[in-house]
Amino acid sequence: MIISSRKNNLIKFISKLKKKKYRISTNLFLVEGEKEICLALKANFVLKYVLVCKEICNCNLEIYSKYININNILNIKKLIFKKIAYRKKTGGILAIF
Repeated sequence: MIISSRKNNLIKFISKLKKKKYRISTNLFLVEGEKEICLALKANFVLKYVLVCKEICNCNLEIYSKYININNILNIKKLIFKKIAYRKKTGGILAIF
């Protein structure tokens, strides 16, 4: 599935997770970058979604398929990724734990 709209409910939800009150109320948080995602997985956090911008990311997504259903690995357009990313250099990958 490719997400190409800013009006997508998941994109709206991710934008809300940037605020502390939503992270606390949902008990979820965002992680950007392949290295940081691997560290969170090693710390036994439960992976909910992986969002990948294939225009930027050249990482191996098969790594995440053992932690999450393949349907929860989503492709997003570059413009949308830039809207939800909070760091400049993320490698084009973001995860929700």
